[in-house]
Amino acid sequence: MYISYIVIAEVLTVLRKINSKDFIVEDAYNHMVNEIKIIDDTEYYEESFKSCLDNKTGFFDNLYYILMKDLGIKNIITFDPDFNIFNDINKISNIKELV
Repeated sequence: MYISYIVIAEVLTVLRKINSKDFIVEDAYNHMVNEIKIIDDTEYYEESFKSCLDNKTGFFDNLYYILMKDLGIKNIITFDPDFNIFNDINKISNIKELV
């Protein structure tokens, strides 16, 4: 599994927005930084910017699609329906699919 610092920040922001308890936020952070390989996605920003002008999907969704293609990653865990436009990746939105 891979994650980027932007996704870590996004997860922490969402946890705060839903008023998660401090220990939950801390556990989530510790798990992400200690158990998942963190990748630097900044080299993909220019290509992502160009792609988000060509389709209706936002910058970050294009960013992770491009990154997945480059790294040969076929599966993404997300609830974001914008990933539905990418037919060549598998969107996992049901935790039962991970088992």
